[in-house]
Amino acid sequence: MSQASLFTPPDSAAVPRYVVGLDVGSATCMMAVLAPDKRVVRKPFAITNAGDGFTRLDQQLAQLGCAPQAIIVGLEATGRYWKAVYYFLQQRGYRLVLLHPAQTHQFTECNPGSPGRALSRIHPDL
Repeated sequence: MSQASLFTPPDSAAVPRYVVGLDVGSATCMMAVLAPDKRVVRKPFAITNAGDGFTRLDQQLAQLGCAPQAIIVGLEATGRYWKAVYYFLQQRGYRLVLLHPAQTHQFTECNPGSPGRALSRIHPDL
């Protein structure tokens, strides 16, 4: 698979209804959902980094009541652990943004006390 196919560019004309931050680990992933006005819609919660966790993630996102194309999901490219959840979400039509770990680390370092601010890297309008 080519590197270009790993990135799903968002439709610049479509404003997202929700922005999801997904912190991917080897065994678990942490997820939070924000509205474009930075309001917390779903506080952070954990899912397993496996099929049953992905199903739970998909169910939680479906409860938002909009099409997958209206949701931007940003996740860090942490080792190989991001790949399974990325492809799961890609197959369902979510708008994905793959972040380099150095970017998210630097952003967090520059904004101490504001871990949720890292979601701003996902969509510049946040």
